[in-house]
Amino acid sequence: MTVKFHSEARKEFFEAAEYYEEQVVGLGDDFIDEVGKVLEVIEQQPSSGTKITNTE
Repeated sequence: MTVKFHSEARKEFFEAAEYYEEQVVGLGDDFIDEVGKVLEVIEQQPSSGTKITNTE
């Protein structure tokens, strides 16, 4: 499985990383690294989570 970001989600992700980096030097990079680790788990084990359906 390959994880793909919607263009708006990608933009928001990098904006969040920039925000964290402005708060504490290195925190933005830590954020990016941690998200990367989670995405690797999702790619390796895509069935391990719980499916959420639209409740509206």
